[in-house]
Amino acid sequence: MAVAPRGNQFIRRLEGALSGVLRASITASRGAHVADSKALQLHESLLLACEAGDAAAAQAAVERLIDRAVTNIQATGKRRG
Repeated sequence: MAVAPRGNQFIRRLEGALSGVLRASITASRGAHVADSKALQLHESLLLACEAGDAAAAQAAVERLIDRAVTNIQATGKRRG
């Protein structure tokens, strides 16, 4: 999976690290989960906020994604444990 920074210098500099972190996060949070419409909606919200240059909305969207990932990871751990 590659992140296309498209001119964002901050993201371009962090691309390698972010790609690894995202890959690990997706692998861990996915577990036995199948992609669903809620996850897609959350990612779309983040994309739209970034495209609009709305930092507050982007931050809120990332926080919702992280909360969902944490919940998924915890649920996966409980099923495996």
